[in-house]
Amino acid sequence: PLDGSITGASFLHGVVCISAASGAGKTELVLEFAHRHAHEYKKVLWVHGEARYLRQSYLKLSDHLGVAVGDNVLQTTTTERARSLHGIEGVAIEKINKELTRDIPYLVVIDNLESERDWWDGRAIKELLPRGSGRTHVIITTRLPSLQGVRVFELGNLDAPNSMHLMKGARMFRDEDLAVLTDIQEKVCGVPLGLALVGSILSE
Repeated sequence: PLDGSITGASFLHGVVCISAASGAGKTELVLEFAHRHAHEYKKVLWVHGEARYLRQSYLKLSDHLGVAVGDNVLQTTTTERARSLHGIEGVAIEKINKELTRDIPYLVVIDNLESERDWWDGRAIKELLPRGSGRTHVIITTRLPSLQGVRVFELGNLDAPNSMHLMKGARMFRDEDLAVLTDIQEKVCGVPLGLALVGSILSE
């Protein structure tokens, strides 16, 4: 659940993290959740979590939230970013987070978070996240095994029967073909993206 009802005092309210290896389907899972629950939120906001673009992408939420942060904030140079949290970017992030902690439901997705610390100044990424009792929910996808202060749900790879089903679909195969698919499944190690690619090739 994203409502914080089971998170406990040590975890940020309304924030969850989905952790898994590349190709496990983290982004697809979040897309499916967003599609099914979009009607529960005023807006679904997407943030690119790659280390060098995370802060810039987060600042661009101001455009979607209608928060005035000043034109110069989003056009800072590399040198100016050295004082990011101490200067104009810090003020802008505070304004964005203030909007996200209002009694308005937003869904914020931070996709493919690469590090739990800012690449430039080393500050914890959780300092970017909104705090308080607002109705905003945050979902983070990452390959990191854990994230400080955030409840993490780890996605495992598919077991053998489901792996085979993903490759085969409803098609019928001879025993010798099934042996080859079993060998492929073992080599792919149950990673859904690889299995789906095999299934796509077989369907053609």
